[in-house]
Amino acid sequence: MAAATGGSADLEALCIVEKDTNNDVLLSWAYPALDEEVKQVVLERTNLAADTIALQFAWSKFKNHWIYIFTQINEPKQALSASVSAFAVVVLANTTGFNPEKFLALTTTMANIYMTCGSPVKLLECHLAVFTRGKHENFAISEYDPRRALLVTSIKDIIKMFGIEVILIWSAMLMKKRIVVFSTNLALLLQVVRAFPLFVWHRQDWNVLRPSVGMTENQLNDLRAAGVYVAGFTDSDIKVKQEFYDLLVDVDSRSISYAEHAAADFKMGSFHRDLANFLVRAGEAPDISAQNVIKDLAGKTKDLLTKLGQLCVSDEGGRYITLQGLQARKLPPNMDRFLFNVATAENMTRATSK
Repeated sequence: MAAATGGSADLEALCIVEKDTNNDVLLSWAYPALDEEVKQVVLERTNLAADTIALQFAWSKFKNHWIYIFTQINEPKQALSASVSAFAVVVLANTTGFNPEKFLALTTTMANIYMTCGSPVKLLECHLAVFTRGKHENFAISEYDPRRALLVTSIKDIIKMFGIEVILIWSAMLMKKRIVVFSTNLALLLQVVRAFPLFVWHRQDWNVLRPSVGMTENQLNDLRAAGVYVAGFTDSDIKVKQEFYDLLVDVDSRSISYAEHAAADFKMGSFHRDLANFLVRAGEAPDISAQNVIKDLAGKTKDLLTKLGQLCVSDEGGRYITLQGLQARKLPPNMDRFLFNVATAENMTRATSK
């Protein structure tokens, strides 16, 4: 079913997960039906089985689904059965649906409807109204610009958080490395993770994010299949599992490290040092806005890619970058490997050129 003009075409599914007074958790209703793997991940990520709710509104991604979860304790005198101690309204959106603030408003509206009437029928009416017309009572998608959602976390905050080591984030993002971000604070984790694509603004790709991942087999398999990602974890066990990351960003300790197998890819040279100093200065300057930092960094990245394009070799197969060609240029130390990794990420090498 296609959304009408003005509707919210990113909506995929709506479901309700309930916890009863016996602490049993089940997915009680869904439209349309979810496949078993997605259903299991939704149940895992609601955290209703835990003694406490880590965050009332949380968002994550699994495969091609953005998952937005609003959790509500069932209060006395509400329309729900007294046997329901808590519930979660879960909305799934497709890959165009990155907009946590929009879905916070939508799921809050839906939770209020469910508490008032206790019927999924009214939730379905809301879902279909938003899907077809883009609005329902006090909610309208026109109030939530998707472009604004990209800038909620300030890139300057990330720079201040990690200082000179922030150059490792830029390098990893540009080379399309696997990044794991750890924090025991889920709210802080989500804020930090959503800022990482700002370091490679030219790609405009927030679908690389896996903001909150559990240490279950199906969730870890999703990372293996994704290949490239920025994945958030609150479980410290991920730190010792270097097979899942090239770069580890520890928000709690304000430190960044790389896996042993990726050490050669993160050797820095004078170019990286100069760029790191620029980022630190810009991050500390009160008269430079976060948007200007993004713009200036994007400009420097574009200049690098332009110069990299000039180092292509040509033959009957076309123009492309080779590691041997870069090594023959006698570039500064460590620059040839870094540039080859960037060229591969940007589809400029023979193996990835089309």
